Amino acid sequence: MSQRLSQDPLYRQVWTLTHLFHTLIAHRAGDQALAAWCHAAEAGGIPAVVAFVQTLRRDWGAVAVGVTLAWSPGPVEGINTRTKLLKRMMYG
Repeated sequence: MSQRLSQDPLYRQVWTLTHLFHTLIAHRAGDQALAAWCHAAEAGGIPAVVAFVQTLRRDWGAVAVGVTLAWSPGPVEGINTRTKLLKRMMYG
């Protein structure tokens, strides 16, 4: 992998953007850091990355909350899934 990073500038750019995005998410850097990352990603001009940023911008409110708050809807979703399972079992 390190050889490819040193030889292919496009690969290095995508790897760097991906690594920065992962760090942003893992450390809950907030919406301002995400906005800066989006600006840098769009400036890179890589079509797949630009399309990803456009998708993020469509639902910016939810994405910003996702990278800011530690809250997770997981427990609620688990209850909903269990309820649906029981309903399916009861009604066939």
